Amino acid sequence: MVEWPIPKNVKQLRGFLGLTGFYRKFVQHYAMLAAPLTALLKRNSFLWTNSAQQAFELLKVAMSEAPVLSLPNFEEQFVLETDASGAGMGAVLIQQGHPICYFSKQLCPQMLQASTYVRELCAIISAVKKWRTYLLGNTFIIYMDQRSLRELMTQVIQTPEQQFYLAKLLVYSYEIVQATPSDFKEFEYLNGLLFYKGKLFIPSASPLKLVLLEEFHGSTIGGHSGIHRTFGRLQENIFWHGMRQDVEKFVKACAIYQSLVGPFRPCGLCVNQS
Repeated sequence: MVEWPIPKNVKQLRGFLGLTGFYRKFVQHYAMLAAPLTALLKRNSFLWTNSAQQAFELLKVAMSEAPVLSLPNFEEQFVLETDASGAGMGAVLIQQGHPICYFSKQLCPQMLQASTYVRELCAIISAVKKWRTYLLGNTFIIYMDQRSLRELMTQVIQTPEQQFYLAKLLVYSYEIVQATPSDFKEFEYLNGLLFYKGKLFIPSASPLKLVLLEEFHGSTIGGHSGIHRTFGRLQENIFWHGMRQDVEKFVKACAIYQSLVGPFRPCGLCVNQS
């Protein structure tokens, strides 16, 4: 999967999305991650941009690091985590800290114009409906970051959206717990940059990789250090898939480093010739 070549046309892109989509229940927020790619499937809209490249690399990483799902235990309490963004909605069903299954989908044009409150509410309803067989008849926890939904069942119904969605939750027994932002997402966008686990994410095909390797190894700061030291500096704040292998190849190809190290063997003990 990590070596999958960049799609050159819609047919190749469909093949990639078909494979990853088959395993979408193993990938959290799959629909949002794949949104820039699925947009290219529209007629006469295949244009490979930086956004598409980032989504492509991100999906490959997510697929290669997808967690093992646990089997449900109906003797234990279920926890439902939901979230909705400007591109889609997602949810994960959890027991004792282990994911049972994932769910995500893109928002329709009408929902894209809705308020954050409505999108978050729609995410809850969609996830509960998806996992009805697990949740109906059991008291479960809804874990989310939208403060206005914390007192969901005690709010005065003022809009048609509230009436429509809240009616669908009447048959369930649940508790809503507000989460902090740090509880969510290994991936996030900040000031136009993509971060993975708090580290700047660099696509595998980005020319920036070579610049970073040169800076962290060949510059005055890098000092033509060895593989371990160069990799240690890079991985503190930066991430790309296969970084360790790229650092190893770059350092081994550095003529200055090789001249400093050299194929020398340790000198033997001094021997008195007299």
